[in-house]
Amino acid sequence: MPITAKLALSLVIVAISIGLVAVKANANNAGPDWLWRGGKRDAVRSLLTNPDGSMRRFAKPAALVFFALVLLALWVIVPTVRS
Repeated sequence: MPITAKLALSLVIVAISIGLVAVKANANNAGPDWLWRGGKRDAVRSLLTNPDGSMRRFAKPAALVFFALVLLALWVIVPTVRS
């Protein structure tokens, strides 16, 4: 993968992470029920948010760890091609 693509992808992941940190955990982050296929009982919604729409306790840290692991894999495992 070219180094410019790695840098661009890294910047996108960092921007998403900064946006995630800016989200208020106590607000109704789930949105309206029609947005979810299963409504209030949607499986993905239940993993990320409480029934009132606020984020679960470890939703933000888990997402940030996931993004960090993606960046680590991108820079350590994927070979860099100089262009």
